[in-house]
Amino acid sequence: MEYDNSVSLEAAGHLFKKIGDHDPKTISKVLMNGKSHPLIKLENINLGDEGVKTISKALGQQAIVSSLDLSSNSITDIGMKNLCEGIENNRYLLFLKLDNNPIGDQGFKLLCHSLKSKQCVLKSLYISECGITSKSMEYLVDALSVNHTLETIHLNSNKISNEGAIILSKLINGSSRLKNLSLFFCGIGDAGANAFLQQFEKPEFIKYRFLALTIKGNKINTGIIESINKCLIGKKNHIKTERMKAEHQKMIDDQVKLKMKTVNLEMEKKMNSIQLESKKKLEEEINSINEESKKKLDERINNINEESKKKLNEKLKNIEKKEENLNARDSEFINRVKQFEKEKEKKKKENQLQQSSETPINKSLASSSSNIKKPIKKKYSKY
Repeated sequence: MEYDNSVSLEAAGHLFKKIGDHDPKTISKVLMNGKSHPLIKLENINLGDEGVKTISKALGQQAIVSSLDLSSNSITDIGMKNLCEGIENNRYLLFLKLDNNPIGDQGFKLLCHSLKSKQCVLKSLYISECGITSKSMEYLVDALSVNHTLETIHLNSNKISNEGAIILSKLINGSSRLKNLSLFFCGIGDAGANAFLQQFEKPEFIKYRFLALTIKGNKINTGIIESINKCLIGKKNHIKTERMKAEHQKMIDDQVKLKMKTVNLEMEKKMNSIQLESKKKLEEEINSINEESKKKLDERINNINEESKKKLNEKLKNIEKKEENLNARDSEFINRVKQFEKEKEKKKKENQLQQSSETPINKSLASSSSNIKKPIKKKYSKY
C-alpha cells in the first residue's frame, strides 16, 4: 500500500483523525479493524507506558497506519520498549511523532535499534523535547548506517550541544538517506555549526542526499549561519538547475523521439514502397525467366521429339528391310521344299518302275550267287 510521502506530519497535523478520549484497548481495536488509517492523532490523551502497550501490539500485528502522533503522552523508556517492538515489525508506519515525551537517552537508544530492522519503513521521525542528550547521537549515526528509509529527523529542544552536533555531522557524508535535520534550541555553538559547514563545503557534498539543516535558536556566529545557508541554497539551486536541465533534456529527447518516430514512419513507407517495387520487378524478372525457360524447354523437347522420331523411322525402315529379307528367304525355302518334294516323288516313281521290270531269272541268279562260299584264307605264323 502506498501513501503520499510528501505530507509532513507537523505541517499536516490538522488532518489527523483524532479518535478521542477512548481507552487504549478501544483505540487498538479501531486500529486493527483491517481498514487503512493514514493519519492517527493521539497526542495528549494520557496514554502513559501502559496505554502504549496496546498501540504497540496493534502495530506489531500490521495495523495499517501510515502516520501516528503520540506527542505529550508521558511515555518513558519503559513504554518505548513496548512501542519499539511494534515499530520494528510494522510495514506501514511512515511518520512517527513522539514530541514532549520523557523517553531520555535510553528510550532513544531503543528507538535507534528499531530503525535497524528490515521491516521498519519510517521516513520521518519527530522527537523534540524528549530529554535526549549528545550521548545518544552515536546510536543514531550507527542506526542510519543501516537504515535506508529515514529522510527527516526533528531533534528540537534536546541537549545536543556541540559534541552531539559534531557527531551528527557524520550523517552528511552520503552514507545515509537523511535529507532534513532540525536542531532548534539544542545548545549548539560555533564548533558544532562549523562541523556541519565543513561537510557542506566539500566538493562531493553536491552529490549527497542531504538538503536542509535548521539550527535557529542556537548561539552561533551569524557568519557561520550565512555560510551554511549559502551552501544549502547553492545546492538547492544546483538541484533546481539540474532538474531544469533534465526536464529540458527530456523535452528535447521527447521531440527527438517524436521526430524519429515521424522519420521512421516515412522511412517505413518508403521502404514498403521500395519493397513493393522491388517485389514487382522481381516478379517480372521471374516471369520473364520462366517464359524464356519454358520456351527453351519447349524447343529442346521439340528437338528431342524430332530426333526421336527420325531415329524411330530409321529403325522402322531397318525392320521393314529385315522383314523383306525374311520373306524372300521364306519364299526361297518354300520353293526348295517343293522342288525337293518333286524330286522325291520322281525318285519314288522311278523305283516303282524299276521293281516292276525285274525277271524271275534275275531273282534266281541273285539267290544262287548269295549261296556261293568264299574261300577261307589261312593265317600263317612267322614261325
